[in-house]
Amino acid sequence: MTQIPSKRYKLFLPYALLATLLLLFAGFWLSVSRKIEQRVLEQPGLTVDAISVAGFPSQWRIRLDKPAYRLSGGSLQSETVRITTLVYKPHHHIFWAEGEQAFRDKNGNKLFLTAQDFKGSLLRGPESGNRISLVLTAPDVQVDPALSSPFTLQADQLEFYTRDLAGQPGVSENFLSITNLSGNTALSLMKGEIAFNAASSGLGDGLDISRLLFRFADGPALPVTLRGQGRLKLDATRHLQGKLDLQIVNLKSLLESLQSNGLVSQSNMNTILLFASLASAASGDAQNTLSLPLQFKGGQMFLGPVMLGPAPQF
Repeated sequence: MTQIPSKRYKLFLPYALLATLLLLFAGFWLSVSRKIEQRVLEQPGLTVDAISVAGFPSQWRIRLDKPAYRLSGGSLQSETVRITTLVYKPHHHIFWAEGEQAFRDKNGNKLFLTAQDFKGSLLRGPESGNRISLVLTAPDVQVDPALSSPFTLQADQLEFYTRDLAGQPGVSENFLSITNLSGNTALSLMKGEIAFNAASSGLGDGLDISRLLFRFADGPALPVTLRGQGRLKLDATRHLQGKLDLQIVNLKSLLESLQSNGLVSQSNMNTILLFASLASAASGDAQNTLSLPLQFKGGQMFLGPVMLGPAPQF
């Protein structure tokens, strides 16, 4: 019987093992790719014009053309969505949305979003829980409400994240930040931040707001700063209910802007300024600064003792 010389065998063996491993890995990569396509196409309410998977051998790069997601309450449509998952990080997904994002609800309200850059991250795992983060650069939003006039909003940047709260099943920790928000309103938001915990069941179970910060610019006037914290929920008629403990700096500038937008009457403005003067003197707050509650109860909205009008309804 002819035998392969031991030296030739030793040289050949590593290459054979490497080729075998490459073939096995290629089969694994192709199998996962097919499962990804199948899972995407089987998602309830989701349709796509085309789907492709690339990135062998280090990652899976998924491209969805014209994806549309439809539910009983409305729909979301995009031009292109790209998702990247590294082979060695299968629970971490990076995604990008390109073109116009169109939102429509069953009541005829429409929202169209574009951005210079729209990227996000999804982390899923039994130990770390679920976490989603979004960063939008130069977002431009066109809102077309069914029962009122359309309006537009622009910003330099918008950031958002939500993650499962450890030790509290069904509760998420959330943070939203926006920089230099402007549009066809008199107020310009230089900075806005809100941090809150919410139940996955929705606003009906309430929001615990730990941080609220709005800093407005109003022409040549000094910036208006609003800080607060509190708890909000929906009542039986789906009106906002609850209280926010607020501190407002440069209150007069804020009220003047609200009045120019028709949100506060002249008589209410005078009453609030008088109350602010008395409250500041009693509490030791700086001049033109007021600490008081913003309350939503019985379908109405109150700033301190002054009723501003109907509470928002959802």
